[in-house]
Amino acid sequence: MKSNPSERIFLSVPHMSGSERQYVDAAFESNWLSTIGPNLLALEQRLGEMFGQPVALLASGTAGMHLGVRLLGIQPGDEVVTPSLTFAASCNPVLYEGARPVFVDSERTSWNLDPNLLDDFLKRRAAAGRLPKAVTVVHLYGQSADMDSILGICDRYGLPVLEDAAHAMGTRYRGRLAATLGQVGVVSLGGNKVITATSGGLLTARAPELVERARYWSTQARDQDPLGINNYVHSELGYNYRMSNVLAGIALGQLDVLELRVQQRQRVFERYHAAFADLPGIEPQPEGGFGDRRSEIGDRGGGAAACSRLEALGDRRSEIGDGEGGAAACPAVARRAKAGASVQQGAGSGERGAGGQGGSGGNVQRSTLNAQRSTFNVQLSTSQHQPPTGSLHTRWLSCFLIDESKFGMSSADLIRFLDAANIESRPVWKPMHTQPLYRGYECVGGEVAADLNRRGICLPSSSSLSEQDQQFVIERIRQAHKRGKG
Repeated sequence: MKSNPSERIFLSVPHMSGSERQYVDAAFESNWLSTIGPNLLALEQRLGEMFGQPVALLASGTAGMHLGVRLLGIQPGDEVVTPSLTFAASCNPVLYEGARPVFVDSERTSWNLDPNLLDDFLKRRAAAGRLPKAVTVVHLYGQSADMDSILGICDRYGLPVLEDAAHAMGTRYRGRLAATLGQVGVVSLGGNKVITATSGGLLTARAPELVERARYWSTQARDQDPLGINNYVHSELGYNYRMSNVLAGIALGQLDVLELRVQQRQRVFERYHAAFADLPGIEPQPEGGFGDRRSEIGDRGGGAAACSRLEALGDRRSEIGDGEGGAAACPAVARRAKAGASVQQGAGSGERGAGGQGGSGGNVQRSTLNAQRSTFNVQLSTSQHQPPTGSLHTRWLSCFLIDESKFGMSSADLIRFLDAANIESRPVWKPMHTQPLYRGYECVGGEVAADLNRRGICLPSSSSLSEQDQQFVIERIRQAHKRGKG
C-alpha cells in the first residue's frame, strides 16, 4: 500500500533539505534578485572547487549546451557527432547554430556513445577529407560514457569534445567528475535532477577563457561603454542565459546534500535490483565496468591535436579564435582570447545598486564581485585538486530492459499498467534519428538505440521515494509479470 493512496508516484521530484531557505531569504533581504549577487559568486566558487576548474552558472543545461557549441566554434554547415540515444536538448543547439548533427549509435555496456562506431566513422571521414568539427558525448542516467576511448579517438583527429552531463552531477569516470573530461562540460540543475536549482545549469572548462566567454554571452554580451555613461554596448550576439541569484541560493543549499542524494538514489536502484532478482525478463542498465584506476586523460582531453584543431579555426568571430577560448595549454588560442579579457564588462543584466533596479551602486558592487571572482580563478588554477579514484554511476534514474517473451509484457504495456496504478514511468529516450525533426540526418548504426528505447523503462527514482511507495511500485511490477504470464 502506498503511503498516500490518492497521490501519484512521480518519476523524479525535487528533494529540498531545508537549508536552501537561508540562502533564498538572504537574496530577498538584500534585494539581490536578478542575475548577479553573492549566491551566484559563492555557488560558482564552491562548484569550481568541486570540479577543480572554473564554472559559469546558467539558466538551464540547454543554455549551457548552446554556449558550448558556440565555444567550440561551430559554424553554419559544420557537422557535429552526437549520440542518437539522448534528449533533444543535447543536439538541438547544433541546429541553433545552423550546423548538422551526425548521430552515432550506443554500445550496450553503458548505453552511451559507441567508441568503436565513432572510430570507424571518423576513419572513413578522414579518408574522404570530411571530418566533422566536434563530438558531443552524453552521460545517460548518471552512467558515464567510455571517455578514455572516446577522448583518445577524438584527440587522434583533433576534434574537441563537448560533454553533456545533464544527468550526471556527481558521476565519476576513473577518478574524474563527469563534465571535466572534454574541452567543455555542461550539467543540468533542473527540477528533476539529483540536485536542483528548480531550473538552471552550469558550464565548466579547464580554460578560464572559455568560462569567461560563456558568462559574457549569457548576460547579453554587454561591453564596457567607452563613454563611461553606462550605455548598453554590444559587439557580439548574446543571450539572457544567466542564472538568477535566487535560484543560485537554492542550489547552494542543495550542494550541501549532493553526496547524500546520490546515495539515496543508488539505494532506490539497489532495492529494485534486489526485488527483481528472481523475476525473469527484467534487467538493469549495466554498470560501465570502467575500473578504479585514476584517469590519465587530463592531458589527452585537451591534448595537442584538439588544441591544434581549435587554433586552426582562425579569426572567425563566433569561433574560438576571437577569445572564445581553447585549452589553457594552447598559447595561440590564449593570445587570441585576450580580446575577450573584458568579458565581465557589464556582467549584469541591468541590475543596479542594493535595490537591484537603479542607481550607480550596482556598478561598484559588480566590480567587487568580479574582483572576487578573478581572485578565485587565480587561486583555483594554482590549487592541487585531487579527485577520488574510481568510477561512480549515480543512478539518477533506475532504468531496466524488459524482455517481453520472458516477462510476459512489453515495456510499453508495463508503462501503461503502472500509469493505471498512478505510477509515473517512461521509456528510455526515443533516439534522435527516429524523431520527425531529425528525419534525413545521417545516422551511424541506430539499432542498439532503437532496441533500448523499445525495451527500456525508467522507474520512479526520487531520492525522497519512501520504501513503502517503492514497495508499491515493485508489487505492481510483479503483478504485471504475473498477469502477463497468465
